[in-house]
Amino acid sequence: MIGQTRRRFAIGLGAFAIMATSLGLLALMAFDQAPGVALTPPPQWPESTHLARPANRAVMLVFVHPSCSCTGATIAELAKLPSTTDIVFVLAHAARFRNLWMNNASALPGATIVWDERGLEAGRFGAGTSGYVLLYGPRGNLLFHGGVTGSRGHEGDNYGLSGLLASIRAASPDTALPVTRSSPVFGCSLRGTTKWRLGKI
Repeated sequence: MIGQTRRRFAIGLGAFAIMATSLGLLALMAFDQAPGVALTPPPQWPESTHLARPANRAVMLVFVHPSCSCTGATIAELAKLPSTTDIVFVLAHAARFRNLWMNNASALPGATIVWDERGLEAGRFGAGTSGYVLLYGPRGNLLFHGGVTGSRGHEGDNYGLSGLLASIRAASPDTALPVTRSSPVFGCSLRGTTKWRLGKI
């Protein structure tokens, strides 16, 4: 009798463990595939920004938090692009914060890093999620906005990176204004991760 009770308890405990593990994996998969908050970026380079836009050249803005686990994947994907576009990493953290990901970012051709004090630039460009990429053309028109990873923290071929590459190739001052491409962005909330509020514009 005692042996049967123990056997039933062991079977029940095993079934519970399997169910709990399965639910945990499903929750993790759902989290990985859940895009961050989507805000509306300005269709033209905003006059209120303090970020410099190069004349007659496309420029890419990448809003990141250096401690977000998705930042490394975003930088790795951007490293696959041709080095024909200036990249500005807009850092949602104190300027003194440095780590391997930021070192990798600053090593990309044409890349610079700026600190977004109080989230003012994030507010001006509608950035709410780490890993948010915007590409503005030589005439200041928005060509691309969104993420360049297929899910949170994962590298590999994805729709966002392909769309960004197509937009870079279409960025020419001699061509008609091309269509604006977009993709979901997977990353941590800039507001929640940094514990600062998007500054008033």
